Amino acid sequence: MLISVCVGALHDDSVILQATGVMHSMKRCCAGGVLRYCFAFKHTQRYFSSITEQVNQLQAYINISKEQENVALLQHRQLELQAILEKEDTWNNTQLATQLSQELSSTTLSIDYFNDVDSQVENVVELSDLATEEQDDDLLDECSTILTDLQQALKVRRLQSLMSSEQDQSGCYLEIVSGAGGADAFHWTKMLANMYCKWASKMDYLVTYIDEQHDDSAGGVGGQV
Repeated sequence: MLISVCVGALHDDSVILQATGVMHSMKRCCAGGVLRYCFAFKHTQRYFSSITEQVNQLQAYINISKEQENVALLQHRQLELQAILEKEDTWNNTQLATQLSQELSSTTLSIDYFNDVDSQVENVVELSDLATEEQDDDLLDECSTILTDLQQALKVRRLQSLMSSEQDQSGCYLEIVSGAGGADAFHWTKMLANMYCKWASKMDYLVTYIDEQHDDSAGGVGGQV
């Protein structure tokens, strides 16, 4: 019995399989085995392309976050603070030294955070390369999950960085007025109010209804929270 198998690739990554042999069942088994392998390889390749796209998107988001938090400036400031605190006369003024130490600690935390993110992305890239070589879809799925979690964490941090000024820690008033439109406008106002309140509760903010105005035709015209 002689079986010869020839495999060639087309432009669309499909496979040409030619098999000849005395026993048809064995030829079919061998052909099926090769086809199953090629199908798994194609699936892994598509998955790897998706991972690569995720990495590119995440890297772009990281760069935007770094610019927003002025990481390059923070790195320069870190060196300045370290040099100042290394001077003995700096500690003659305890209050100033404490303030500079706190600033250095905060600056270092921000820098270390992005260094850690960069390191995690590099590890995922190496892991995805290995998973592609091993045709391990489960490992690629794990890589995708890690990248998704990283991007979500960056989104939360970016929002927090936008709310980092002294005034942002204070409360605020939100007034919604339905205006013209009768009952439909009022119902839309209520929907907006509920939406804002649910978001605030999700973010652990305390919400207090201060005032809600009503009329006889539509049931209300606005409110303040």
